[in-house]
Amino acid sequence: NECFVCNSLKESENIALHGMVYFSSDDEFVDAYKSSNTVICFRHIQMVVKEAADPLWAGKTSARILEVTQSKLKKIKLDLSNFIKKHDYQSAHDYTRDELESYHDVVDFFSGQMRL
Repeated sequence: NECFVCNSLKESENIALHGMVYFSSDDEFVDAYKSSNTVICFRHIQMVVKEAADPLWAGKTSARILEVTQSKLKKIKLDLSNFIKKHDYQSAHDYTRDELESYHDVVDFFSGQMRL
């Protein structure tokens, strides 16, 4: 006997992953992800790539989702780099909100956790 909550979460996760692959070629879906403040975590990106490789999804690809995620990660990398540079004692610059949250974003991406 498995936990009802765990089973429900797995099922919801699978539905979301199937939806992401299904809509990965839809401009509106990709644009919505691009303009959102979220980044798909490392674990789920791996699952999207694996799911898209399934013959069931012939013609679908994870490339556009990966491109958007890569772009978002580059922004986080830049924010984190600026955050670190501004820790220099000679720096007189204020932190941006994105810079202040950049190290959380990196941890969130690799851990798959979401801050509330």
